[in-house]
Amino acid sequence: MPHETKAKGRAQRIPLDYYKKPDAILKAKLGLSALALVLAVGWFASGLEYRGGQVQTSSAGLLRYSKGPLASVHDAWNDKCDACHRPFAPIDGKRWGPPIFTMSRESDHTCQTCHKGSAHAQHEIQDEVKSCAGCHIDHRGRDVSLVRMEDSECTSCHADLGLHSIPFKSGEKPSVTALAIHSFATDHPPFSSEGPKAKDAGHLKFNHALHMNPGQVAKVGNKGAKTLAVLADKTTRDRYRGEGQTDESPIQLQCASCHVTDAVDYKAGHLDGLPQSAALPVRGSGKQILPITYENQCKACHPLTFDGANLDLAVPHRVQPKEINQFLRSTYAGLILQKDPKRPVKVTLPKPIPGSLPDSDELGMRAEVDKAVSAAEAYIYSGKSTCLECHEAQMSAKGRPETITPPNVPALWLTKSKFDHTAHRGVGCLDCHAAARSSEHATDILIPGIASCRECHAPKSPSGFFATSDKAPLGGVRHDCTTCHSYHDGDHPLNGRGALAENGTDERSFADFLRGTGNTRQTTKASLPR
Repeated sequence: MPHETKAKGRAQRIPLDYYKKPDAILKAKLGLSALALVLAVGWFASGLEYRGGQVQTSSAGLLRYSKGPLASVHDAWNDKCDACHRPFAPIDGKRWGPPIFTMSRESDHTCQTCHKGSAHAQHEIQDEVKSCAGCHIDHRGRDVSLVRMEDSECTSCHADLGLHSIPFKSGEKPSVTALAIHSFATDHPPFSSEGPKAKDAGHLKFNHALHMNPGQVAKVGNKGAKTLAVLADKTTRDRYRGEGQTDESPIQLQCASCHVTDAVDYKAGHLDGLPQSAALPVRGSGKQILPITYENQCKACHPLTFDGANLDLAVPHRVQPKEINQFLRSTYAGLILQKDPKRPVKVTLPKPIPGSLPDSDELGMRAEVDKAVSAAEAYIYSGKSTCLECHEAQMSAKGRPETITPPNVPALWLTKSKFDHTAHRGVGCLDCHAAARSSEHATDILIPGIASCRECHAPKSPSGFFATSDKAPLGGVRHDCTTCHSYHDGDHPLNGRGALAENGTDERSFADFLRGTGNTRQTTKASLPR
């Protein structure tokens, strides 16, 4: 009974019409809601810019509604939202609504007006391909890279590539070497230059060990060592001269004596009479080693002279034996006529290649020319430092070369990846290409394997108190997929950023470009840079 009395007493103290009058808590809640609404409307209105009584929808005032500043490459449109964004068209291409709605590709056209971004691979599944902004996420700050993707963007397919590619036709081989890759540091397959199936496609004879020894002899101290004095041209001697060396010092080649990344490193203003810009890039990015050429790397020690009495004469390079024979015959015919100007003939001196010896009966010197040409060919095809010293050839029954095999030296070994030599200048060449020191055959593959790369490009190993061994700590250098691989043009990896395949689809005036307008939405033929 006492308990019921207390409960009844409390009930009697509650007014029966309490719900008709707001209490203090309800009044506070309503007041805070009204204040929040006023502040929100005021904040929104203060961000609009009015000009001539109209709201400017593309102005700096709208930046307060942006997710953040654009990357520096897009800074021109930092305050022009409508340069990229379209109403009811998600910039990342995602669906608005259930899966029955198709993915939006409205924004892709805007991106591709400047840089088209060709397809990734022939066998990709189109429904799995994200839109441009789906991968290249902007509004994360001026210094953020738009092309450095998270590994998950790659491994979402490459961790089980068989499920994310169109089946290959019968007899067609996939262009990938592994169907399950999760990380470069763990299960990335060996490079194409590794393993028993790796083969050098080149046809050139070259001994790295011999060329790197002082004096270019088989063993250090052997007789016959070449000195700088054997190089006739002073400019060439200075090019190969080491610190403190004289003309009597043995030639000592370093890796950089032949392998350079910029045209200026050739230290030559011309190539066999041609201006340097005619055969080499005026400026190199430094990422790739420039091609080895006879004129720049070989000619100094291997001149193609053929006559001891005329050391300024040399057979042309990059021609076949037939053209060499024509050149020799024309040259000796001219020399004979110059020595004996009283010959009772009136002929124009034969020109070098393509040239030919005039009729022997007319000149009466066929035997003399044949003898000189035979001696010259015997020297250039059998002597040291001549054609067959470096080149392979198909020989005739008489022991003379009929066809010189093209060298076919690969200009780029790892065609599916990118490598920047300038980023590795802090490491010595031989730290990665150590095999060059002992390599005696051009067929030796001197490209470092994946294990060499993983010494740096891997998670950092513990050091100090937490070290598990006495070895120096390894790793710590970025090893994400985009360090070495590009996404676009995966089937044609040698296409660079300057390739026409990357050109935009629309050309605009400066004014339209800076305003982010003038998108005709009509694809035009990509033109050459002007």
